[in-house]
Amino acid sequence: RFVMSQPEEADLGTKLLVNTGLGATIGLITGTVTSVWNEPKLEATLNAKAVTARSLATIADQSSIMAAIGATYVGASAMAETARGKDDYVNGMVGGCAAGLVFGMRRGKVSAMAVACPAFAFTSAVARASINAQPMADAAMARTHPTVFRAAPQPASSAH
Repeated sequence: RFVMSQPEEADLGTKLLVNTGLGATIGLITGTVTSVWNEPKLEATLNAKAVTARSLATIADQSSIMAAIGATYVGASAMAETARGKDDYVNGMVGGCAAGLVFGMRRGKVSAMAVACPAFAFTSAVARASINAQPMADAAMARTHPTVFRAAPQPASSAH
């Protein structure tokens, strides 16, 4: 049987570490692709050390900005949750907007910040909505295919 379950809630330090590492990894990949894609065709007269140094600088730049975006998203989301006292999609939108501002600052244009903030916030809200819809989809699959799929048990809510 296939069982889907929700991961345990991580603390802020773990979230920061994971998202910063994930951002750095994504930056490493995009930086590698960008450096290879943008390099001119290697010729006999081209200095291999200069090409390598330029490629490594591109990779480091992409990794650092993506790590900063990941860390900013988690930090701003956590601050919004603390300030508001709620854990909902609005916190993610605040984090998304902050991450979009970092992305836009990297481009060096206010217009890029103005576009990236709502774009990242909207993407965060859509991602949160799709995650929140997953338990309903699990239950529907369990009803229609009970021998193949069973819904993950929902955590019991404690009444205070």
